[in-house]
Amino acid sequence: MRSALVQFVRERIAAMNDDTILALALTIDVEAASQLPRLDPSVINPRVPKKPRAQRAPKPETGAFTMAVFEAIAAGASGMMAIEQKVGALGTRAMIARALDKLKQEERVFQGGERRFARYATSQEDADRISYEARTGTTATE
Repeated sequence: MRSALVQFVRERIAAMNDDTILALALTIDVEAASQLPRLDPSVINPRVPKKPRAQRAPKPETGAFTMAVFEAIAAGASGMMAIEQKVGALGTRAMIARALDKLKQEERVFQGGERRFARYATSQEDADRISYEARTGTTATE
């Protein structure tokens, strides 16, 4: 009800010219007006409720995802791109990197080479051989 009254007063004042508003302001008893109860600001300007935040997609179980990365490596996926192709639908690149770090700490997977030529295998010899082949563009048996 207060908001309807406030809206009515605002409309009436907007329709008045400056002289009428000034005359009205001069006739107001300031002392009496200061004794009036203050309105709650939320009544005058109610805020629009915020939209709820979007829910994040649930993360896959870490252990199962790590096993999927390990199985991809054991199946012959040696580089990061090959691993992403095998398990890419299950997680992001950062998740794959965390799973690889965990597998390397447990010494279940070994890394051969660095950065662009980093390759992963279940033994250090295989990882080094695959990385060498990627770096030189040839196979170790040639």
